[in-house]
Amino acid sequence: MFGTTGYFDVPEQEAIISKDDQNLLKQMENAPSSNVPIGGVEGGNNLADIIMQKLATGDYLDGDKMDQSISAPLQSTLDPKVIAAYKKVGIVMKSFKSGKLPKAFKIIPQTQNWEELLFLTNPETWSPHSSFEATKIFCS
Repeated sequence: MFGTTGYFDVPEQEAIISKDDQNLLKQMENAPSSNVPIGGVEGGNNLADIIMQKLATGDYLDGDKMDQSISAPLQSTLDPKVIAAYKKVGIVMKSFKSGKLPKAFKIIPQTQNWEELLFLTNPETWSPHSSFEATKIFCS
C-alpha cells in the first residue's frame, strides 16, 4: 500500500524487526566511520586542505608547462611555412560564417599527419558554422 507521500506504508503489526537485523543496526551505529565530515570539522580534511597540501609538496602538473611540452614536438616536425599557413586558417575558421572554406583546410583529411595540421588551426576557437562545415568535410 502506497501512502500519499509515495512511500510504502507498513502496518504497525508487521513493523517488527528481527533480532539479527537489530544486531546488525547496532554494529553499524557503533562502527567507526571512515567518512570525512562535511566542512572538515573534527580533524578531517576538506578539499581545500588537500589542494593546499598538494601545492606545498609540488605534486601537481603545471598546465602552462604541459601545453608547451605538447606543442613543441609538433612544431619541430613541420615546415615553418606550413605552420604559419595553418595558423592563419585557424584565424579564418574563428570568424567563418558562410562561403567557401580555405583550400588548405579542405585538404587536411587527405594528409598523412592530419591531426597535427588540425591542431594548428586551434579548433577550440572555431565558430559554430566552421565546426559544422569541418564535420561535414571529415565525415565525407
